[in-house]
Amino acid sequence: MSLDFTALNNIPLHIAKKDFTEPISHEEGNLALKPEKTATGQNTAPQGALIHSHRLDAELQERERTREMYATYQENIKRAGSLRADLLKGIQRGEDPLALLLKAVECISLMTGDAVIYDQSKADILAIYGWGLGKPEPLRKELENAQQRLKRLRGATVPPEAEARLNNAIRSHEELILSLQGAIARANDEEGHNSPRPVSSILEEVIAGIREKQGAQHE
Repeated sequence: MSLDFTALNNIPLHIAKKDFTEPISHEEGNLALKPEKTATGQNTAPQGALIHSHRLDAELQERERTREMYATYQENIKRAGSLRADLLKGIQRGEDPLALLLKAVECISLMTGDAVIYDQSKADILAIYGWGLGKPEPLRKELENAQQRLKRLRGATVPPEAEARLNNAIRSHEELILSLQGAIARANDEEGHNSPRPVSSILEEVIAGIREKQGAQHE
């Protein structure tokens, strides 16, 4: 008995497609089923929490920077007020004009937040008025700073590979201090020779001259 399959040819095509189910595919050599695609908006809670955490960290860092800037600003105002008082007292005491100039420049630097103007002015005053013109005040100030730096260098602790550089820095500061001490001594000698005579000495000479004239007239 033979089977008759001619009836299959009479099934409508759209019914065949509707009832057909595509088999689940798998990669060659891997029998695990492919994972379904994540729907849009699914599992977004952990990512949102992470973004929120980053924003909190950024806000905390910004607040810390603002706090440090405000603290520095308040400290600068305090130091500038102290310098203004020292400046007025220094003028009344007749301090060296270059020392007063440095205090004024430092005060301006603190009030404006511009550290470059003070550093540049200090370097120029030392080079021009100190080393160049032989004024003792900027040399004494630089000597004080060099001695403080040398003290810190001698007390510093560095790894073995940096000991050579540290020793070179110490020797360099020792040579600078000797040069400054010599320049200050020369500047003091020059000021002593060129300084005006005291008023009391001039008065004594004037009085002595008057007495000599009076004695000569009596003779």
